[in-house]
Amino acid sequence: MDKTTTSSLMSAGMLSKVDLAQRYFPDAASKSLARHHLMDWITRNPELWLKLQGLGYRKGCHYFTPRMVNCIYDYLVEP
Repeated sequence: MDKTTTSSLMSAGMLSKVDLAQRYFPDAASKSLARHHLMDWITRNPELWLKLQGLGYRKGCHYFTPRMVNCIYDYLVEP
């Protein structure tokens, strides 16, 4: 993804999975591990997982919409 596209997504309020994961797991050994931990938390919470899917989350998505982020905060508490 080019810099312009990434900038456009961020200005639209999109948040990458990695960025959100690093907020929850700042001491993780890698960005990938932080993302893995976050997605593990999310998928182990069936209600949250279903709500995110209802908001349009699909496997392979790299970004969360503002509504998805707020939903995650509702269930996991804001980091």
